Amino acid sequence: MKLWLVVPPRPREQVLNLIPPYALGYLAAACLRAGHTPVIVDAPMECLSVDDLVRRAEAERPEVVGLSLFSTDVASAARVCRALKQLPHPPVTILGGIHASSFPEATLSAIPEADYLFVGEAETGLSKLLDALAADTQPAKKRLTTIPGLGWRDGRTLRLNPKAEQKDLDALGMPAWSLLNPLKYQRYPPTLFVHQRPFAPIITSRGCPHVCTFCAGHQVSGRKIRTRSLDAIFAEIAELRQRYGIRELHIEDDNFTHSRARVVEFCKRLIRLDWRLTWTMPNGVRLDTLDAELLALMKRAGCYLLILGVESGSGRILAHMRKKITLAQVEEKTALVAQAGILPHAFFMLGYPGETESDLQATLKLALRLPLIGAHFSSYRPLPSTQSADELIARGEIQPFEFSATQEQGTFATVVYAPKGMTRARVKQWQRTMLLRFYLRPGIAWVYFRETLAHPGLIINLFRRAWRYLAENG
Repeated sequence: MKLWLVVPPRPREQVLNLIPPYALGYLAAACLRAGHTPVIVDAPMECLSVDDLVRRAEAERPEVVGLSLFSTDVASAARVCRALKQLPHPPVTILGGIHASSFPEATLSAIPEADYLFVGEAETGLSKLLDALAADTQPAKKRLTTIPGLGWRDGRTLRLNPKAEQKDLDALGMPAWSLLNPLKYQRYPPTLFVHQRPFAPIITSRGCPHVCTFCAGHQVSGRKIRTRSLDAIFAEIAELRQRYGIRELHIEDDNFTHSRARVVEFCKRLIRLDWRLTWTMPNGVRLDTLDAELLALMKRAGCYLLILGVESGSGRILAHMRKKITLAQVEEKTALVAQAGILPHAFFMLGYPGETESDLQATLKLALRLPLIGAHFSSYRPLPSTQSADELIARGEIQPFEFSATQEQGTFATVVYAPKGMTRARVKQWQRTMLLRFYLRPGIAWVYFRETLAHPGLIINLFRRAWRYLAENG
């Protein structure tokens, strides 16, 4: 079957970075192996509006359209599905991604034009659904019940099959890079700067055993960490180097440093191969997995930047977040990163439930005190199926998630929640203050001038991101 795998259109001002949608690349690879014909359509990268996307669908007539959703994509995906169903030859529409996995009932309710939905990892299930649709455009209920992770409407009832968990990641091969082409994504990297171009993302594992109260990542990839073999990882890196000339890797794992021994073997192999690659981890790393010896080896292997999951300068808030790190660890490990010659960045979260002005002041002081050269000050978002959001719902502070088809969710620059005693405007004021206080220091400004000098286009990207965070309303 002719299948489109789609990243939904997004307002251009909301696109802060672009990376190849490698998750869709894995789905495409599985569908190719099953004999289907996938096409990946990244609407934000191609600057496609809903109308643009639908006009292309009318011309090319895909039989099936699958849309991968973040919570910010619900309204856009609803408009796409509604318009597709009005075409002379409407395709079957399928929803997936982290939002669909976190809140399947509300997602199908918000997008009634969608025919099916997947929760969790869908490589196995999507191929089976396409096989069923190829045999019969209206597959029998008995056949649908055998497809892992599939959700569909049975009259007014939502049927939802148990999730699939891909135990053997090597069996998935690598993403269908021929359909992704990382060279199209060089303009807006996921990090604030890069050391070498061209760059490309790669994943080496799936799953996260940690229980941070604000994170919904486990809804797709589960709590158990599953890893690819080093042979499979390096085969993909070799393919990226040979076909696209990739010189920098962005490892997008949630927990790349979870196994120290595995990181050591990865680094040693990179050093032996002498490919002169640089690499970093845009999704961040846990501080408690790092030590001086490991950091020195990572530096030798080409790691130049680490984003550390700090989140707050308040020990009380860190404990509530269930981060299982202390402020003493934060200071110790950040110093080790800097001493190893790796550039330390950090993630911070503002406006977390129960946070006070005093807590935010502590976060600002910590950010300025640590030897960081970059900091991401994101606003807290009560994401579906996270512990913190469930607690807010139970206390009546927010309403249960009923994402309407007209709701626009913005980005992490948008403040959508404020803890008791503060307003969203006040949280936004803190976000602006932290951004300006951190980045307008002469030493930090010099680092960014130096790092972007070889790639002037990155300067535009930096100003664009900064403007987004400063101008976005709270």
